[in-house]
Amino acid sequence: MSSPSASSSYPIDVLSADDDSAFATFPATLSQARYYADQRADPTTSRMNLAFRLKITGDVDGPAVEAALNHLIARHEVLRTGFVDGGAGLVQRVAPHHPLRLEIRDLSGLSAAAAAQEAASIGRREAKTPFPVSAQSYLRAVWLAGPPGSGELLLTLHTLICDGWSFGILVRELIDVLAAGAAGQTAALAPVDLHHGDYALWKAEFLESDAIAPSRDYWRETLGRHQRFEVPTDFPRPRVRGRNSVIRSTLLDGETSERLEGVTRRHGFTLFALAFAALNIALAKDSDARDIGLGMQVSARDQEELESIIGPLANSVVVSFNRSEIRGDLDFVGLCAAKAHDAITHAQLPFEDVIALVEPSPDPGRPPVYSVNFTIQNSFVGQGDELRNGGVSAVLLTSYDTDHLYDLSFFMVRRDEGWRLSCDGDLALYKVETIDRLLEAWHSALVDLSQAKAPALGAIGPDGAEDDWLEAVKGNVIHYHPEAPGVPIIVFNNTSILFPLAQHFASERPVIDVPMSEGVRRTEDSAGVTFSDVGADAVRIVRSIQPQGPYILMGLCVLGSLAQEAARQLMEAGEQVELVILNDSWMPGYRETMPWRDRILRRLQLRFHYLGRDLERLRRGEIALLRDPGPHEVWARLGPWSVVIRPGWGKEDGGESVAQKNRWYTDYLNRLQVTHRPAEYAGDVQIFRSREARRGRLFAEDFGWSRALRGRVWIDPVPTAHDYMFRPEGAKIIGRILSERLAQRGLRPSGS
Repeated sequence: MSSPSASSSYPIDVLSADDDSAFATFPATLSQARYYADQRADPTTSRMNLAFRLKITGDVDGPAVEAALNHLIARHEVLRTGFVDGGAGLVQRVAPHHPLRLEIRDLSGLSAAAAAQEAASIGRREAKTPFPVSAQSYLRAVWLAGPPGSGELLLTLHTLICDGWSFGILVRELIDVLAAGAAGQTAALAPVDLHHGDYALWKAEFLESDAIAPSRDYWRETLGRHQRFEVPTDFPRPRVRGRNSVIRSTLLDGETSERLEGVTRRHGFTLFALAFAALNIALAKDSDARDIGLGMQVSARDQEELESIIGPLANSVVVSFNRSEIRGDLDFVGLCAAKAHDAITHAQLPFEDVIALVEPSPDPGRPPVYSVNFTIQNSFVGQGDELRNGGVSAVLLTSYDTDHLYDLSFFMVRRDEGWRLSCDGDLALYKVETIDRLLEAWHSALVDLSQAKAPALGAIGPDGAEDDWLEAVKGNVIHYHPEAPGVPIIVFNNTSILFPLAQHFASERPVIDVPMSEGVRRTEDSAGVTFSDVGADAVRIVRSIQPQGPYILMGLCVLGSLAQEAARQLMEAGEQVELVILNDSWMPGYRETMPWRDRILRRLQLRFHYLGRDLERLRRGEIALLRDPGPHEVWARLGPWSVVIRPGWGKEDGGESVAQKNRWYTDYLNRLQVTHRPAEYAGDVQIFRSREARRGRLFAEDFGWSRALRGRVWIDPVPTAHDYMFRPEGAKIIGRILSERLAQRGLRPSGS
């Protein structure tokens, strides 16, 4: 380990292609290759620098900080990694050891004003100083010593080896090591099982597999007609991207911040979706562009094993809207959430591949693919802005500017006093007044959304006339035993036969069969339709049948999820919902938010499970036609197996079966619920599981609903096949359990 020094600069060790064989080598990722090429093309730019400032207090000094940083460099290979452009492409070369030489500047003898001025001068220098592409390490640090027990640490890293998540890991481990050292101990850090080089090897194999093909198709279709969105500039765009930018900020006060967070809780949105929607609304008012397309960075750490890796695992995605889709209401927030989810789902395709698809010949005067960026964060270092371990603490300070990456970069950062809205704008393109005006427009749109109201539930159409779609549904509703005295069970149905279940409740309560596919108000042609929209339509249907609560709602499979969403909206509107009954209903988002490896494994397990089940049922003659692939896509993936399907099995009585005619609606709901994330629900829920409902690590016992349900939940097995849950055997079990459950709630029929 080198000794600390007060020198103001150090020579940087460089890496050459003929260095000794002690280096471990790994392929560079596509993002690293792009960053390397950009830095080599413009060696004087600091655009790829990540500059951070930490105020550290406690029993620390320069030597202790240097020792702690070297502990982390020895621990994480990427912090001692250089790059060589070999014949087969860019290669990462990991040095066996590479001690950091910490620059130490003692400012304790200066006045407060002089110390602040000197610290700012050094900080700006560090942020703006580029790394040479031949560096063996892309990390440097400066310790600005203040009064005893305090100092400021300037950390500068290159995007070749770091992203925001990585910095959070570094800071947490740094404080742990410093705290342990101050106590005369060794930090008990978990061993590092995977390094960035391991990730690069895996990523290279992954990109050669067929698993990435759907994401490539998604981006080709989504951005195939993409028109780059740019906020109109104040000055002509120069041929080469400018270096000077300014960060302007405004505060979203605490009251508005609380209102926004209340909107997220009530409607199941994230603050990200609200802020992103507001920014699109603001920018659409400032431009007459056909499409509004913003970029953002998302983490590729979609599985637990990747969370502890330091390195550039972030990826860029673009979310684009046609101007006609942008509205200043909560429906647009839902559309933003849905489109962002789709983009993030396909974020495994490297942005470099997206560039090749969209801009095969990038303009050097513009950032690739998109010009406006959006970011929202609480903090890189943890909850709040301070991280503490024992007597050592670190506070993240405002960073000094590096060269900017985008024309305009909008970001929100959580502060104690509220959310701070900021914009980093290119001064070669925009006046400061323009940047301030855009910030104010964003602020105003957020205030408006914080006060927006959801559409009234269960409202009747204009002039009291009911819509045709509602009449179509009501005309096909079946009322079983309407004279029965108890609270009705309203079942959202599609293809099931409810007579056996209704017979169980003949003297107890009505059962109302609502065939949801008979009349549909919103289809896939409707702009921006969401699962919550269909839930609102379901509420109108329910209220047209039963104007007031209490309500009992029920559904099988995805229609159970629809019943839960309708129940949530009814409760939000002040109605009483006694019970929601979910039959083999997976919570929307349970599968989609799994790590991608788990999603693939789960899909494979289901594929073989349903293939075996259906072939066995065909062999026994239990089914006379092949079901549509539906959400599991089993038969659609069989390929050559289709040649063994016996002619005529796809028909019944010379025409389409009821199941075939109505299957489209189930598939339609399944596609909508992929992007739906249920808000918290405080009511009681009964879950029934068929014998076909899988169990295991990838198949939660409660179908994933624990994330959203806050009331009482009962889970009971029904030993029948999924499609047979309402046939006599299953109906008998379901009916008995529900009778007991509802009686416990005091909902016995009158006179019993």
